[in-house]
Amino acid sequence: MKRITLLFIIAIAALTASPALPDPKEEAVSPEESERILGLIFEKSITIYDTYTGAESTRVETIREYDPKTDKLRSVSEVTMKRKDYFYRDPEVEVLKYVKDGVEMKPSAYRVYKSKPAYPVFDKRGRERYTLRVAAIRKLNGKKVYRIEVTPKVSSPLHFKGNIYCTKRSLETVLIEGTMAKLSFPLKDFRMELGFVSVDDIPVVESGVVHIRLNVPLVLPDTKIVSEFTASDTKLIR
Repeated sequence: MKRITLLFIIAIAALTASPALPDPKEEAVSPEESERILGLIFEKSITIYDTYTGAESTRVETIREYDPKTDKLRSVSEVTMKRKDYFYRDPEVEVLKYVKDGVEMKPSAYRVYKSKPAYPVFDKRGRERYTLRVAAIRKLNGKKVYRIEVTPKVSSPLHFKGNIYCTKRSLETVLIEGTMAKLSFPLKDFRMELGFVSVDDIPVVESGVVHIRLNVPLVLPDTKIVSEFTASDTKLIR
């Protein structure tokens, strides 16, 4: 994102502005080219949403809870679960194994936090809900990718805000980073970074890091949570 540097020119008593130098790691994309690329991505993605309802996988997740004021580690949990993550409805989760602070617990003792998925960016209603712009071309893990800025038109917990990275060559999503447009109780902070891999030429989540801060009085007082996971055996759901 371009930054504006304000220069106070005392000699002429005027306030002027000059743009900062562009990020040397990024190559600009024209508005016309941005629209062309977005059109191709929508054409490809809408077919996926019309064909599939989501994806199922085995997820291994490590959850670290911290005191947000001191950053002191409170607990570490390791959870293995079977998940069915849908595009438009709540996920289905089965906990297979739960270990907290080195002690194996009953799987049923793990609190599963379910939430509705965010409105998809590239489905048929994507342009109704989001303002999109291919902001730049850059390298990610040695590959050229498009960085797409996603700005929600309405601030709600179901609207995504952030960046989506798609490969320049195949237009497949490889990374999503961002947050919710609006946080709802009990969230005080939410940030995520999701890595994708291709399954049957369709991008699915392979790994992720989620940063959360929440406050549930008496149940889970002000807590910072860092959750890291990897997914395997991923299959698409029709």
